Amino acid sequence: MKVKTKATFLCLSLLLSSGLMPAYCAEQSSDPEQGEKLSKSVGLEQVEKSGISSALQQAEQLSKNRDWRGSVQKYTAVLKVQADNAEALAGRGFAYSHLGEHKKALQDLNRAIELAPSRADIFTKRSLVYYWMRRFDLYKADAEKALSLTKEAPQDTDRLLYYAHMLDAIKRSEEAKAIYERVLADNKGKKDLESVVYLARANRSLGLNKDAVYFLTMAIKLAPNQEDLYEKRAYCYLALGRWDLAIADLNKLGKEPKPEPMNYAILAYCHRCQRQYKEAVENYTKALELDPEFHQLYLERGRAYHALQDHKNALNDFEKSIGADKENADAYREKAGVLLCLQMPKDALEQAKKALSLDPKVKDGYYTLGQANFGSQNYKEAIASMTKVIDADKEADQAFFWRGLAYRELRQYEEAVKDITAAIKLYKNEPKYFCARGAAQASLHNYQKAIADCTKSIALAPHRTHPYLTRGLSYARLGRYQLALKDLNQAIRQYPKYGDAYYQRSLVYRKLGLRARAKRDLQAAKKYGYGDPAAM
Repeated sequence: MKVKTKATFLCLSLLLSSGLMPAYCAEQSSDPEQGEKLSKSVGLEQVEKSGISSALQQAEQLSKNRDWRGSVQKYTAVLKVQADNAEALAGRGFAYSHLGEHKKALQDLNRAIELAPSRADIFTKRSLVYYWMRRFDLYKADAEKALSLTKEAPQDTDRLLYYAHMLDAIKRSEEAKAIYERVLADNKGKKDLESVVYLARANRSLGLNKDAVYFLTMAIKLAPNQEDLYEKRAYCYLALGRWDLAIADLNKLGKEPKPEPMNYAILAYCHRCQRQYKEAVENYTKALELDPEFHQLYLERGRAYHALQDHKNALNDFEKSIGADKENADAYREKAGVLLCLQMPKDALEQAKKALSLDPKVKDGYYTLGQANFGSQNYKEAIASMTKVIDADKEADQAFFWRGLAYRELRQYEEAVKDITAAIKLYKNEPKYFCARGAAQASLHNYQKAIADCTKSIALAPHRTHPYLTRGLSYARLGRYQLALKDLNQAIRQYPKYGDAYYQRSLVYRKLGLRARAKRDLQAAKKYGYGDPAAM
């Protein structure tokens, strides 16, 4: 199944955080006369009318009480007597959707629409199911249909808020805003649970998340065991970037008959934003176990695996994401990034080009292409790619850094120093920036500057090996051989297969007249090779 939406996961999360999802969507025809017409169409005269009517009312009340299993059972009892009762089919379908049984929900709702194609409320219910299934194209189509069949805005506040949400979906935002403001005015000062929740939902729909949190907190005090309130508040915290509070509220869920995949997905997203990648992977996995067709989560879980440097699982997830949607530029770009980590630059280059061919504006597309070109030793192309990134974002410190590295490989050392200096001005605590500029300064014979940069790099990250090499050879060029030996010894101690370090130390030994040691180091340098990338 191909994913229909191109929305990012964050956009998806914020959509769901709107708080407009009603607890129940009451059966109500857009035309008062249609109830009688519908009764005739399904042969109610052949069944004891009062028995069917009573059962439907009981099922409706069970849905309002969020007893979805009880509601399904009651509607099923009606359908055993009257298989083509559109009211019962629509109600049961909506109840199924709350239990996570979306396929069964659509079967019932599709049949209900066949029986009653002019019922706005049935299209409204099906639009909600598509919304929960993340099929936003179909959700929008049903919302448009429901609105076209609705002669006037509903009087019931719960349905009115969803009516406004549908208006938002088809870009009738001013009408929607007027409804939200009307709900706020009508419920101002009220402190009963229902009114407080309406105030929260209307505020959230207007983007007033702090006010929404205030009213949801008030609602939770009134009904501490009502889980959907914690869920709504969690989505508001998500919109406010309060990942810790969102996680705390989402962890209060889980007592429903069937856990909701989206809640696990949002929980995972919050963990990832806090760099808690193991927890993110665990929750993305739970969501996918509940809904294997939630393909967008393979992309998100792959990113978490990548952050954990679990490149094999990351690559597997990105390939699954591409398999589900071969036009997903983000998945190709992420795959390129993993291939770079696996030292497969040519394959990475192919994936990066594919990402940009699908979407020239894909986030970080040219940045990844520049890295892939650098890895493939296409330094001029790398410079061109990073220049596009810099032109779009003058504060892209990493793009300045990589362009500087490419200039250095082309022996344009002054340009390299200029770009890496720009990167340092933007972010002063990155050890590799000082290390790289130090190497470029050494190539320009600016040894004192090289020593200063490498000293700063070592202070920020003593475990890094390359700055000891650059500082060591700089000391050697200045004739400070004992300091040079100290640094080169440390470089070799940290990375015993560092060919360049052995070579530079052999030169120092030769200057000191220690020919035997110089000879051994030169042999080690040849054995391990020069410029081993692992040393970087």
